[in-house]
Amino acid sequence: MEPLATPARSKATRNVWRPKRIMSDSPSSNNFLYLIVGILIAAAVGFSIYYFTEGDGGPDKVEISVGEDGVKIDGN
Repeated sequence: MEPLATPARSKATRNVWRPKRIMSDSPSSNNFLYLIVGILIAAAVGFSIYYFTEGDGGPDKVEISVGEDGVKIDGN
């Protein structure tokens, strides 16, 4: 079986500027990126759960009381 021939390149195509790659093709770089994204997602979910279940809700804006005099609604 004959080896595949490589296409001939002119001098003009050899010196073409190409942008540098920001991320490499190595799996370790991609795994680090996934780790960072996972930590950010976990932090957002954890903060959301804290805020909506145990977080400080602030003072009540409306106070409703029912007594002998009837229903009293006090809007602070």
